[in-house]
Amino acid sequence: MTSTSMSDYPPTTVVSASPPTSVVADEKRDSVDTTIRMNLHSDGPYDHPDLLVSFLQTLSAFQDLVDSGAFVDVAQDTLRRGDDLSQERLQYNRYGSHQLKRHLLVTKTSSPVHFVLPGDSTANTTDPQEVKALEIIAKKLQYKKWNFSEDPCSENGSWIKSRDKNNENLVSCNCTLDGDSFCHITQIFLKRQNLSGVIPPEFATLTYLEELDLTRNYLNGSLPVELGSLVHLKNLSLGINRLSGYIPKEFGNLSSLISLVLLSNNLSGRLPRQLAKLSALKKLHIGSNQFSGRIPISFSRFKVLNDFRASSNNFEGEIPDFIAKWKKISILRLEASSLKGPIPSKFSSLINLKDLRISDLTGGGSDLSFVSNLKNLKILVLRNALIYGDIRPVIGEFKNLKILDLGFNNLTGQIPDTFKTQRNKGYDLQYLYLGNNTLTGNLNSWLGKISHVDLSFNNYSVDFPSWVTRDTQLNLIGNSFKFNFSEERNEAYLQRNFKCNKRDRHCKLLVSIG
Repeated sequence: MTSTSMSDYPPTTVVSASPPTSVVADEKRDSVDTTIRMNLHSDGPYDHPDLLVSFLQTLSAFQDLVDSGAFVDVAQDTLRRGDDLSQERLQYNRYGSHQLKRHLLVTKTSSPVHFVLPGDSTANTTDPQEVKALEIIAKKLQYKKWNFSEDPCSENGSWIKSRDKNNENLVSCNCTLDGDSFCHITQIFLKRQNLSGVIPPEFATLTYLEELDLTRNYLNGSLPVELGSLVHLKNLSLGINRLSGYIPKEFGNLSSLISLVLLSNNLSGRLPRQLAKLSALKKLHIGSNQFSGRIPISFSRFKVLNDFRASSNNFEGEIPDFIAKWKKISILRLEASSLKGPIPSKFSSLINLKDLRISDLTGGGSDLSFVSNLKNLKILVLRNALIYGDIRPVIGEFKNLKILDLGFNNLTGQIPDTFKTQRNKGYDLQYLYLGNNTLTGNLNSWLGKISHVDLSFNNYSVDFPSWVTRDTQLNLIGNSFKFNFSEERNEAYLQRNFKCNKRDRHCKLLVSIG
């Protein structure tokens, strides 16, 4: 039998018709409403009379349809000669239990009619066009877990409708759209499914799609331009694959997009300035790719962006000072991005920052004055970022700070006493990395209460701290401490110009790898 889909007919808008067009059959039948979409066109051919017959033969009260005036004589003639049609030709809908959903071509009017009838429910029947798209997608991705013998949106089917902890395999639907009797696919999660090949452009056929997550697979090829037509899409996650090429400028048409995750691929080229049109965008993850050029100045128009991660790329120019306009930003990561310093002093206005990471800068240096207002920081990483001067005492007062990494810079002076004061108050600083600077001064025992401390390769030249033991998580190598070598516990710490005692068979070598 020849397959028929919605694409075979002119597009229509479904409306709920009032009597006499709408029909109510025997109220004693099942109480579940069945919604049947019928397309009525003034010039429609009668290529599929068996569809009409199948529909009418299912209805015990089909004569009500004829009395309503919705059908002309041609429809009645088709009914009368329906006995000559084989049963096989009457089986049009592939889902068995949803046989009342039909696409009919009859004459009389060009307006669609929306019939609500008691009987077998079609409330959870997927739009046939979307089912066809899913079949093509599954075939191209060689994905075997979707069971097409069942309707994807059926409540009782084997298709996964609820999220697990990792959202690894999920298909969700919306069956409550106004004026539409079909269910539509709104979410697809295929994470960690070992998918390979290119991303099928047929995803764009799922026009109601709100979330698409293909993270952690082996997908290659370019990003389909067609995805830019998904105006309802809110979250697009294609990270940790093998995708290449550029970001299509058409992605700037994703007007509902909130999250775009493309990290850890082989994407390259310049970032399209059209992405700035995404006024709802809150998350943009493009790290670990090969993007080049400058970060577009049009990005200054982002108003609600709160999470921007662009580390490990090949950008050009200095860190844009327009980032200071992102007043909602709470996570900003520009580690090893190839951007140049200095860090703009205007960053001091980003008071909502909780996670700031910038590293491996060239160009001009910065002091830490811009950090003074960022009191909500939980993570501050300015590693190898050309930072000079002293550590600002106010940083030690940040109540939420858990990780402070200022290693491989040009810091001088001492660790401020504010760190000791706040540590005694129970503030939860867990990681303190200040290695490869030129810090001096005494080391107090409060440092031993922090889980991980790195003060290696500084200019400490005082007596070695008596409170330090072999079990202390404290890296002090590469300094110039004064030792009492009669105490065996001190022999484990390599110092500047330290000469190994070849006769000692109990030496231990500690290597800092950053």
